[in-house]
Amino acid sequence: SVLALILCVFCFAPTGYASQRINVGLTSVQPPFVINPDTEQGLAYDFVEFLNKKQDKYHFSARLIPVKRLLATDKYIPPDLIAFSNIDWGWTKRGGLGSLTLTEGRDLFFSLTESTNPENKGSLAAVRGFHYAFASFSSKSLAKMAHVRLVTDELAVLRLVEHGRTEQGIASESLLNWIAASEPERYKQFSINPKEDHSYNRQFIVLPESPISIDEFNALLLKLKGPEMDQLFAHYGLQSPPLTPYP
Repeated sequence: SVLALILCVFCFAPTGYASQRINVGLTSVQPPFVINPDTEQGLAYDFVEFLNKKQDKYHFSARLIPVKRLLATDKYIPPDLIAFSNIDWGWTKRGGLGSLTLTEGRDLFFSLTESTNPENKGSLAAVRGFHYAFASFSSKSLAKMAHVRLVTDELAVLRLVEHGRTEQGIASESLLNWIAASEPERYKQFSINPKEDHSYNRQFIVLPESPISIDEFNALLLKLKGPEMDQLFAHYGLQSPPLTPYP
């Protein structure tokens, strides 16, 4: 009958709308934000999962896309957001807008509490391509410093110092705090200089083509602010997100 046909149509009608996909770019392997992209380990992945669990209008999908490849849109889906970056790290010229602050950080110098290799006195391990105050925020100047040994990431910096290959290393306070939380015995071997190289914060960057606006994303962050978000950050040794405007 006609009535049965109508009822059948309603049986197969969708009960809701599909979530709008939001592509989230992760620009480097940098613990604790991105620890292992193969197993999706790190705060960035957990935070994206947290956002998905707390609302269904958008589905946030995180993917590691190194900065140099971000413009290769023929091979990579262009991201809508960049996770745990800073608006001053080249995103303004791409039309990006920075969200409320998620972490406040700084780069710190550290050494072994008991140094055993006097031959490396004055040497420093740092990450190739990073911008440090002691090198005038210039990666080219950094590469020319004879006393600096450059490696690919901050975990490699830690290993050089641990093995006595350099006297000092420089790493983010976020990384050091994560080591303190996840490997306390390892952390105890380091002596950390409280005088920072420089300070900065991390945000999500909302790019021009993003389906979610900066105002809507910030409103979502404020709505989710609370003990559950704080616990997520604390798991990685980080303070509760201040969620303050930047700068």
